[in-house]
Amino acid sequence: MLHNVLNEVTHGFRVEDHQAVIGMPKSDLEQFLDYLHKLSHQRAVKLDLKWLTVFRNALMESLRRIHVSEFQTRTGYYPDEAQAILEKLNRMISSVQ
Repeated sequence: MLHNVLNEVTHGFRVEDHQAVIGMPKSDLEQFLDYLHKLSHQRAVKLDLKWLTVFRNALMESLRRIHVSEFQTRTGYYPDEAQAILEKLNRMISSVQ
């Protein structure tokens, strides 16, 4: 899901200000997407607090901007699965801060 929502916020729909909305410049997101493309799909990626927050923000924006009927097609996940992951990310971020 990380790859898919980062792809959506960089290439799927227009985000006016990536730094303000997602928490990172678009160019940095594109570099990280390139890195993810090169990894095996079976490989786990460890995220620090900064990247957890970026993932959470990208997921939240994707849920907000992509219509429910398109969400699964565009991300590979159902909106309720994404919402559950969003809630888990919020708990993880809150517990660290």
